[in-house]
Amino acid sequence: MFLIYINDVVDLYTDGGSCIKLYADGVKLYLEIENDSDVAMLQQSVDKFGKWAVYRYLRKSVVIYRVSKKNPVDYHIDGVALNTVDKVRDLGIIIDTKLTFVEHINLMIAKAHRQAKRANQILRCFLSKDNEILVKAFITHVRPILECSSPVWSLRILLA
Repeated sequence: MFLIYINDVVDLYTDGGSCIKLYADGVKLYLEIENDSDVAMLQQSVDKFGKWAVYRYLRKSVVIYRVSKKNPVDYHIDGVALNTVDKVRDLGIIIDTKLTFVEHINLMIAKAHRQAKRANQILRCFLSKDNEILVKAFITHVRPILECSSPVWSLRILLA
């Protein structure tokens, strides 16, 4: 229902400037900044979004995520500066301003250590020592946690 309620926000950005994506829990508005006119265009897009949000009675919880720290610009909605962050969790992956996944990888390593304990519990708790059953239990309870979004961040490691 929320997507139906916010679906018309896409109509604000058909001019080819800023890009907008709708997700189950929110909206992402972005633009590659190459010069000062791009900065102005993004501010205009943020202004459009602010007006739309007021019209829809939506709470304005907006965060600016900046990839480059060159010429940092403060963006505003109704004169209120938007929060700027150095890292963001986007669709379950932590990305920093350098587009690295260091913190996400460290988090996954910590999860892997916890999952090793879970795998050990599977070995101790199952009465059957049939390898096929134990492998199915591991695949069901441990592997999905470790492999979540791994093609995104592990690809980055391979390309580095």
